[in-house]
Amino acid sequence: MKKLILVLFVIVGCGGLNKEQKQKDLKDSLEEIKVQNINLKAKLNSLTKTNNIDSLSEINAINEILGDYESNEQYLVQYAAADIPGGPTMIIGISQIKDKIILKQVYTGDVPYGCEGPLTEASAEMVKIEKIESGIYKMKVKKLKCNFTNSDVNCEHKEILEQNNNIEFYLSVNLKKKKEIIFHSKATKTKCSHAWDFTGLTFIKK
Repeated sequence: MKKLILVLFVIVGCGGLNKEQKQKDLKDSLEEIKVQNINLKAKLNSLTKTNNIDSLSEINAINEILGDYESNEQYLVQYAAADIPGGPTMIIGISQIKDKIILKQVYTGDVPYGCEGPLTEASAEMVKIEKIESGIYKMKVKKLKCNFTNSDVNCEHKEILEQNNNIEFYLSVNLKKKKEIIFHSKATKTKCSHAWDFTGLTFIKK
């Protein structure tokens, strides 16, 4: 009788241990699946962010051109005594905003005495980039918007606002001369004066 009770105890005891072990294994498996799901989600997010980038060479090209560029040429502010340089005629910023590469351009023209001078603010989104050779890059960009303001001879304010969604053009940049960087675009000129027009300007990367 004692032997029978002992055998039953051993069986029940082992059954309890096996159940606990199975529960522990199940819990560990669930934790592993949870970690795998987190990793998979991170990979999917990463792929989503780079879904417009075809190759590693494009990623490298983007990293090489990101930054702020200021023209070596200055706009002049007219005073009674003399014309004083007021800052770079054009500033170009290329930056990553969330999953997009955005180009922003600010042009400031000469400021007449007593009036506001011309000011252009334009933005575009990069669609594609190609490294042609060392230091030379070609981009396909899509216009977003442009705002142009100016004052006429009577200092009356004029403003032109353009929403140019989905209008694409090509833009290139030559970084071979660090203090004389050259931008060139094939954008069609519009009433938003000076937008994406780099004629006669050279730049330095800040």
